[in-house]
Amino acid sequence: MLENSTNVIITAVAALLPSLVWLVIWLSEDRRRPEPAKIILVTFIAGAASVPLVLLAEQYVGKLLIGNIPIRSAFRTAVGASFITIIAWSAIEEVGKYLAAKFSGLRRKDADEPLDMAVYMICAALGFAAMENFAFLYENTLSDSFTIGNMRFLGATLLHVLTSGTIGVSLAFGYYKPRIQKVSYAAVGILTAILLHAAFNFFIIYGNGYGMIASFAFVWVCCVGLLIALQKTKKVRPCL
Repeated sequence: MLENSTNVIITAVAALLPSLVWLVIWLSEDRRRPEPAKIILVTFIAGAASVPLVLLAEQYVGKLLIGNIPIRSAFRTAVGASFITIIAWSAIEEVGKYLAAKFSGLRRKDADEPLDMAVYMICAALGFAAMENFAFLYENTLSDSFTIGNMRFLGATLLHVLTSGTIGVSLAFGYYKPRIQKVSYAAVGILTAILLHAAFNFFIIYGNGYGMIASFAFVWVCCVGLLIALQKTKKVRPCL
């Protein structure tokens, strides 16, 4: 009993650590007018809380599209079905993270400048990643968890930052636009995030021995673009 409790605690710490490290790094982009710590925490928790609902939706879609066939096998034998499934799973996760941010940080009066859109989206994404990391690590031994944790720090956790940050940047550019244009900016951001997420998954699943390297390189290169875009959101001003 005590050993099991210890393992849970260690797993929780290992799952949280990558998200917290990235959270500190990305929040440094908002040093000029930092968001309230309480709202940051609420948004982070909302992202984490969305994971069970997202997983249920993914399981339903997976059974609907490919039945009980493992996704890797499905990709080899039924490209069409697995292609749609990967896109659908990516869409479910990106919409889930967006809704988590929308109904927590984004709806607060503290979200009062364009950059805040990206800040709260990234917070929700890191909460989501922390809970997802816990689910992955809990199923493995402690020695395996160390390796998996490092890999997720460099890959999957940063992927969630990239995709949700992309939505946040799109929302930021539409911040001062009329309502109908805001909806368009949000739609473009979500669609782009889904495509980025799906591309990462395709690299992992279909890349054979080089899939992991390709997917990590893809995410890191795209994150450079995200950083540049974040700098541009700081210059967004109301339309005259």
